[in-house]
Amino acid sequence: MRRLKTLIFFLLLSTAVFAQNSTVDLLIRDLSNNELRGECHYSWVLKAKPGVVDLLIHIGKPATQQLFNVLTSKDKGIVAHYILSKIWFKSVYTYASFESFEEDKTLKYQIGSLTFYENEAGLKFTNIGDLEKIKDEWTGIIANKSSH
Repeated sequence: MRRLKTLIFFLLLSTAVFAQNSTVDLLIRDLSNNELRGECHYSWVLKAKPGVVDLLIHIGKPATQQLFNVLTSKDKGIVAHYILSKIWFKSVYTYASFESFEEDKTLKYQIGSLTFYENEAGLKFTNIGDLEKIKDEWTGIIANKSSH
């Protein structure tokens, strides 16, 4: 009887983990760098639209692997870095600049060590090399914080 209870417990546990992974996969499928936007709150700040980003931050560290897997995606890498930063750190350095807006109509943002840009149409972009560097950084961050 004890063996049966143990088997049922592990079966229910694995079902819950699978369900959460499926939820994270669905949320990440709908994720886009356009979930981030600049807003004026006395100064210009970077904010996430309510919805998918909030849900992934709420799920927390169990979403790490799936977010890590999309860090080098040109369409999801910036927002994945933003979410991971919110999950793993109490505070995150963010910066917004209008320095070159008059010249080339782009805004410059920074989240931690990742610099990215937003064009006049609202498209967020960075180069793949910077996303690859961020993925390498996250490899170390996750390994270091997980071992504590």
